[in-house]
Amino acid sequence: MKIILVSERPEFLAVLEPMISSLPSVSLAATVGGSQAAGEVIALTRPDVVVLDVKRGTRALSQGDWVLAPDRPELIVIGADSAAACDAFDFDAAGFVQEPVALERLAIAFARASRRLPSPRLR
Repeated sequence: MKIILVSERPEFLAVLEPMISSLPSVSLAATVGGSQAAGEVIALTRPDVVVLDVKRGTRALSQGDWVLAPDRPELIVIGADSAAACDAFDFDAAGFVQEPVALERLAIAFARASRRLPSPRLR
């Protein structure tokens, strides 16, 4: 599964990148430092899943038009508050992981995202 990690927090990326890299069948294709640039990277790399870090007090809708695109990759939202969780459900995300991130919860979200992807022969 090819993924893109989107976060504006370098310290968070330093923790999350090794966690994601430790998961089987997950390949980190790119790390994007801002959600507005994520749309361009998504178009170029065509990931299966986007992991979106939503800062406290920020809504996922403000993360860029790509969040609403009908052909958007599967989405896993990471956040610290209930607004981020609500956004995850509103945008039909494959998963929501509450901070602090636990590897087990992250693995569950990736497993759900994987089940939602079309089979490789249909892509």
